[in-house]
Amino acid sequence: MKETPMYNEFYDWPLKGENMTPENIRNSLWWPDAFDPGRIRGLRNMVKALYDDTDFVIKAGIPVNGFLEQSQRMRGMENFFIDLYENERLVNTFLDKQMEVQKKFYNVYLREIGKYIQVIEYADDFGTQTGLQISLELYRKYFKERHMEMWRYIHNLTNAKIYLHSCGAVSELIPDWIENGLDILESLQPLAKGMDAKTLKDRYGGKIIFWGGLDVQRIMPFGNPDEVRAEVKRIIQTFAPGGGYIFSPAHAIQNDVSIENWLAMWEAVDKYGKYPINLSY
Repeated sequence: MKETPMYNEFYDWPLKGENMTPENIRNSLWWPDAFDPGRIRGLRNMVKALYDDTDFVIKAGIPVNGFLEQSQRMRGMENFFIDLYENERLVNTFLDKQMEVQKKFYNVYLREIGKYIQVIEYADDFGTQTGLQISLELYRKYFKERHMEMWRYIHNLTNAKIYLHSCGAVSELIPDWIENGLDILESLQPLAKGMDAKTLKDRYGGKIIFWGGLDVQRIMPFGNPDEVRAEVKRIIQTFAPGGGYIFSPAHAIQNDVSIENWLAMWEAVDKYGKYPINLSY
């Protein structure tokens, strides 16, 4: 049986040209139309039904990717990293155009469903396994104020909390994100540098909501059910006391995870993951 891949990967980039100019960036035909009615057709009724008929917390997914991710997908990672150092005008034009597009998408999206949801996703991967993709200085030069502006814009459209998905070793950015008004940080990749549960809880507990943290690189695919249960217990008992934690794997559970480990995770969540948290188990 042929397996369907979980992820799509980019192999070419529409704005990769070496002679790309700010004017080319601004006027590219690749920018999508947020106001195409097909993007939201039927969405309000579907979300309202969940709001009216269930007791679920409703999290709305991302309507468009964040600044760094989208830049890498449109310019190519190598090209964009060079741009950050060598072509400030191009980068600022590119990011400002993305801001314009993001605002349109979130505006259309949240005017339809903003009053029915409790969480809205924003996604911008800044981490690798061992550190940030870019320096803290470059983040503050190009991205920090734009994140602040976007998140304020979203907060003005909905009472939902903003959830940032950002994989990897991103602990250096957490104080800036808190300052920018971020409500929730996900995915808390525990084997990435500086992202273990105790470190994050000690430094930032009470300042931001944590979402995620269960290792999907080692424990879930290669551990046994007892190890999975023990790790779920440890993660919950580290993050959850005092509130401000939502349990989740650090990323999608993929085909290398056995059904036994998947069930062991749920058994442990059911046993340890209810408030008030019992630290005596």
